[in-house]
Amino acid sequence: MSSVYFVFAHPFRSRSRVNRAVLERVRGLTNVSVNDLYESYPDFHINSEIEKRSVLESDVIFLQHPFLWYSMPPLLKLWFDEVFELGLAYGEGGIAFRNKVLQLSVTAGGPKEAYSRNGRDVASITEYTKPYEETAAVCGMGWARPLVYFGNEGSSNDVVEAHAEKVRDLVLSYSNPEYRTLETSASEIRTGVL
Repeated sequence: MSSVYFVFAHPFRSRSRVNRAVLERVRGLTNVSVNDLYESYPDFHINSEIEKRSVLESDVIFLQHPFLWYSMPPLLKLWFDEVFELGLAYGEGGIAFRNKVLQLSVTAGGPKEAYSRNGRDVASITEYTKPYEETAAVCGMGWARPLVYFGNEGSSNDVVEAHAEKVRDLVLSYSNPEYRTLETSASEIRTGVL
């Protein structure tokens, strides 16, 4: 069994139906440690030693957040800067995160069609998530295909709940090897050792 460190980063959680539903589904799962960064560090003073230890003790780092301005929320960026440290995660002697998996799950406010060369946002989600993939590669981590929820506004409760279950199922597929219900599974992970 793999342990999962589920890092949730939403600066406005109370206003997010989708991310909030995901968080509710994942809390309490076996072999899953959940950290709501904005709840843990509202002042942006990250305890980097605790966070590094949490990453080191986990096999999978699972990120859940809204796609804000084509990127991650600011506290998650700070978390990366303080946790994925030179000499620990990458660079000379930096092999501590090697062979762990980086999994991304994001919510995007626009429709899927918007994220394309001919769409409003001019690029695909795959292109926008390239920095995450490169981070995984530099650190020698596996990278799994991101799970994306498109079109937050106006989604029915059934659609929101179905997505939250899909994320829960993906988390369970990592934390319990006998639980494989999604097309995205550990078998699709690409290693990023450079």
